[in-house]
Amino acid sequence: MSLLETLRTHYQNHNRDEARQAVADGSALHRASAAEIERCAAVAKHYIDFEAAKACYRHLVAHHPDDLRYRNLLAETLTQAGDFDAAKAELCDALARNGAHSRSYFNLSLIHQAEADDPDIRAVSDLLEA
Repeated sequence: MSLLETLRTHYQNHNRDEARQAVADGSALHRASAAEIERCAAVAKHYIDFEAAKACYRHLVAHHPDDLRYRNLLAETLTQAGDFDAAKAELCDALARNGAHSRSYFNLSLIHQAEADDPDIRAVSDLLEA
């Protein structure tokens, strides 16, 4: 059974801890392709399991450090989990690699406005997550 199938089964059976354990098992992540790990993170986020999603994205960033899309996906997940400082650090690292990366600037602006508790940006963020 693939990591993705394992996660889906655990979440559907309401076994969040087992799903997290499957992701925490480094060998499962090493056997999976980057595309499968990205799908696993999306499934974890669907089930509001930011810890598992963060682990997936951190693995992708560690193995593809120059892929700014993975850094932004990790930063978005960190933001959704309320870890604004870690999200900003990822985005600053992305901008250090490519100072013109518009998605990184956009995500930084979302964090700044979320920290200010701006209701308009929360509405936009809710739309993007839907």
